[in-house]
Amino acid sequence: MKKITLLITLLLFFKVHAQFFEDEFGPLPEILTIDEWSGTDWDEVASQEATFNVDCLVQTITTLISGINVSRSIYSYNQGNQVIEIIIQTNIAGTWFNSSRTQNTYTGDNLTEEIESNWNGSTWINSFRIQSTFTGNNLTEEIESNWDGTNWENNLRRQNTYTGDNLSEEIESNWDGANWGLFSRTLYNYNGSNQLIDDLFQLRNAEDTTWENANRSIYTYNAADLLEQESYQEWNTVNAMWVNSEQRTYSYTGSNISAIISSFWDGFEYLPEDRSLLTYNANGLIAQLIFQDYFGGDWENTSRITFIYPACQSLSTEEFTTFDFSFSPNPSSNYLKVLNLPQGHTVLNYMVYDMSGRLVQKGKLNSDLTITTQFMTDGLYVLKLSDGSYSQAKQFVVNY
Repeated sequence: MKKITLLITLLLFFKVHAQFFEDEFGPLPEILTIDEWSGTDWDEVASQEATFNVDCLVQTITTLISGINVSRSIYSYNQGNQVIEIIIQTNIAGTWFNSSRTQNTYTGDNLTEEIESNWNGSTWINSFRIQSTFTGNNLTEEIESNWDGTNWENNLRRQNTYTGDNLSEEIESNWDGANWGLFSRTLYNYNGSNQLIDDLFQLRNAEDTTWENANRSIYTYNAADLLEQESYQEWNTVNAMWVNSEQRTYSYTGSNISAIISSFWDGFEYLPEDRSLLTYNANGLIAQLIFQDYFGGDWENTSRITFIYPACQSLSTEEFTTFDFSFSPNPSSNYLKVLNLPQGHTVLNYMVYDMSGRLVQKGKLNSDLTITTQFMTDGLYVLKLSDGSYSQAKQFVVNY
């Protein structure tokens, strides 16, 4: 019941529903159904229904609880198919009322400003803002601010440093009313293949201005360069050592994730806690996601999500069939390397689309045929390669 409550809460309160589903599950479905396991059968408790335009861009997403309309999101786009406005509405006694709004501003392909506002019954009132600065496609700074009724007041700042295209350091600072004060930082390390192998989170000691360890994540990969395990550790200040905390293990069918098992450290060993089982349709899109808890030595169903997609989501397997390629690692947490290109297809343009049809990144393949993915949110994407005459597109997973 805990997972069901969480999923319904997310359906109701995540303001940008399409982004939530891309982050958590991948492509945006036309119909999404959440079921609860009764012990003998699945019982539907909530659903979402989406409509799409002729370009396969989402127009509306409606959330239903027990078959009753509860909330909906309405999307608007610019000529470049970038989302410029999302209006969230709630249903009261059969009438839709405005609730909140997100407005996006872009510089080229980069989202440089997001403004959230709330409806007071007659007009929109500013609430929250994120301003982003880029160097090329690399996000170098984000500033979050809140509306005080008259002006925007700074709240949080993130500053990113890179080694090449790899994010090496992220620093967060808080605004004290006059100055930015350092709060935390994350350090990222990579192997020779540019795969993320660990990230270290530290907190700033305000007294002696030193950085103190807090927690870290360690990533390992299998022989196919697929993410195999994430291990999480907490820093024990008394003993000055790392202590195991949690672990996530991934299994695959081909390059598709088939199972994710989460375990916790009991002081001696990792014990399984819950797992997610994923199945896919003929187009390689997630068709079903089953959540289970580990109890008494057995896995027990708790909830299920079923995905049904619009016909336009078959882009990756039906539209481009003129040449082939592969890539690694998949899932990707930092970069994607294109492999096995046929002879004569070495100079290529690339475009990356999320599964609501939005172009999130484009460019020309560099000499080592790698594409940076570290600023894409978790989910499924479509990579399209083109040499001007021929095109091919395939899906890949971003997972941190």
